[in-house]
Formats: sequence, C-alpha cells, structure tokens
Amino acid sequence: MINIQVAYWSGGQEIYPFYKTIISHLHYPKILYEFAIQRALYWQTNIKQKLLAQGRSEQQINQEYGGDNLLNLQIYRKSEQDKLAGIDFERHYKTNSKDFGKLSALLGAYHNIIVALFTDIHYLIHTNLSPKLPELLPELETEFSIDRRLADHLFQMVVESYIGSLRAMEKDRSELVPEFAADIAFGLTGLSNPTFAEQMLDFSLESWLNTRYLSVENGREKFDIVAENLLPLDREFITKVNRCLVGLAKEKKLSVINSCYQRGIEKFNQEKYQEAIIDFGYVIDLNPQFADGYYRRGLTYIKLTNYREAVEDLTQVIGLDASHARAYYYRGNAYYKLGEYQQALDDYDRAINLGLNEAVKSRDIVLGVWEEVKRQEEEKN
Repeated sequence: MINIQVAYWSGGQEIYPFYKTIISHLHYPKILYEFAIQRALYWQTNIKQKLLAQGRSEQQINQEYGGDNLLNLQIYRKSEQDKLAGIDFERHYKTNSKDFGKLSALLGAYHNIIVALFTDIHYLIHTNLSPKLPELLPELETEFSIDRRLADHLFQMVVESYIGSLRAMEKDRSELVPEFAADIAFGLTGLSNPTFAEQMLDFSLESWLNTRYLSVENGREKFDIVAENLLPLDREFITKVNRCLVGLAKEKKLSVINSCYQRGIEKFNQEKYQEAIIDFGYVIDLNPQFADGYYRRGLTYIKLTNYREAVEDLTQVIGLDASHARAYYYRGNAYYKLGEYQQALDDYDRAINLGLNEAVKSRDIVLGVWEEVKRQEEEKN
C-alpha cells in the first residue's frame, strides 16, 4: 500500500498548519496490473494487427512477439467473460519494467504537483505572484490515464487548496483575489474535466461580488449579477473571465460597456437621472463612437433640465449618425427650452424630412411661441 501525506505550516490557508492525506492505502499492484493490461491491449491493436496485415500467421506472431502481452491479453479476456457471467475476482498479471516505469511516472507526477502547489501558495501569499501550476496540469494529467479517479481526487485537492489560500487573502487583499482566481481557472481549462475550471471560475465571480458587497439572492446566477454591476475599472478582470469562458466553450461573456449601458437605461426608467448620467458617461468613455450612449445621456440631461449639455450630446449623435431623426427632434426640444427658436425650428424640419411626423406638432407650437415673442418685442420698440 502507498500513502502520501502533506504538512504545510507557512500560512496562507484558512486553517493552518495544513495537513492533508493525498493518497491513502493505494493498492499499487492493482495499478501495475492496469498498466500491464493497457500494454497488452496496445500490443493487440498496434503491433499484432500490423503484423497480420503483412501476411504473418497468428501462430507465428504469438510465438515470436507475444511474450507476456499475449499471456496478459488471455487473462484479461477471460476476466471480462467471467464478469459477464457474474464472476469477479482479482487476477494476477505478468508485469515488467515498463509497468514499473509508468508507476514511477505516476507517483512522480503526484509529487511534482504537490510540491508545485505549495510553492505556488507560498509565493501567492508572500509575493502576490500568480500561480504557475494550473497551466502545467494538462501535461501532467496524461500520467493519470490509467485511472481518471486518481486525477480527479488530486485535482480537486489542488482547487480546494487554492481556494483556501485565496480566502485567507480576502482578509487583507480582497481586491486581488478575483483576478488571481480567474488566472487559475484559465489554466485549469486545459484539463479534460471542465469541473475544476468551472469551480474556480465560480469562486472568482463570488470573490468579485464580495468586493462590491453584493450578495446572491433568489437563486440568481452569480454571472448575471456580476454582468449587471461592472465598471470600467473591471476591464482586466473581465478579460480574464472571458478567456476562461472561451476555454470552457461557453457562449456567454461579460461586457463592461453593455453593463453600464443597460444599467443606465434601468436608472433612467427608475427616474434616477444622476446615476444614469454616470453610467452613460462610462459608456461614452469606453466607446466615443457609440452614438446611442450620447443619445441616452442627452435625453437624461433633458430630464434634469440641463438643456445645454443635452444639446452638446445630441449634436454628437448627429455627427455620428446624420439620419438620427429623434436626435434632431430632442435637440429641437432642448433649443426650444433654451429660447433658441430658430435652431429648434431647423431641427424639427430635419426630423420631419427624415419621416418623424410627431415633430410637426412641436414645430407648430414653437413657431407660434416665437411669433408671439417677436410680436411682443415689436410692441416694446
């Protein structure tokens, strides 16, 4: 039996000193037998079949090339037949140096992963250095092809250890945790089992929510809550999360500009105009060519009676899209409120020419007001 236990006492875990049993009572002869079976099946498929294709007789091949592969293949086939009949007991296969070499490589992979893990944790905690092991795990995973359960158990321990270290960091460096977790998750996307990357990515989103004092309520997805609350300062984090999503073949992705834009519309509808101004401002800063960002902010300025600012934003819209009828219409409204009647009439005319019929009524009203203003001025003179 093989046992591997780890003790780590340099801090950086939620609970330390850290003790963990990595392997408990591993029956290594069974692993050796699995390697022997694997070797026999490879011989059957990749060597014997090729020799048969060359015209060699099966008897000749078995005598000259069979060796312990032929013996192990016979034992394996008999075992499979017995299992179908409900007979199952341990068989003894003939092993050789190749099988022991693979066992050595397997145990070496265990040790390499464990040492690398706690080296990562040490430098993560003490120097804020992003872990390197996750990007190497896909290559080391090949050593566990004999039994996926061995890899899954070990990789789960790796993920839990990283999460434990990052939770400890949340006490004094919480703002760093989401990106570190996303980096680790991306490295894990190269593994054949996506569960580990998904688990780490979920923790990354959770830690980001914690930094913003946001909670998950009513069974909502963490991803959706994050997507609704992004700010421009989150761009690096979003880039890392999105590359994880690509690595996991997920179609969804995070977008700062979409988050700010949708949040601005929501704030506008809730009549929280000052907050909407801030979010539409983020949209414009992120993409100065996004006409609808200026348009939405212009409408919000009108609600706040900041007509000059509204004119400036709606002018930007028209500069980006000269066929935007409603931008002319609302700029006309803003000019009217500023008492700039000719400019208002000109904008209403443009809106009407672009097919916005509701501008006709507004134009008539402004025209009537302006004529009255001019009449009153003439009377004064």
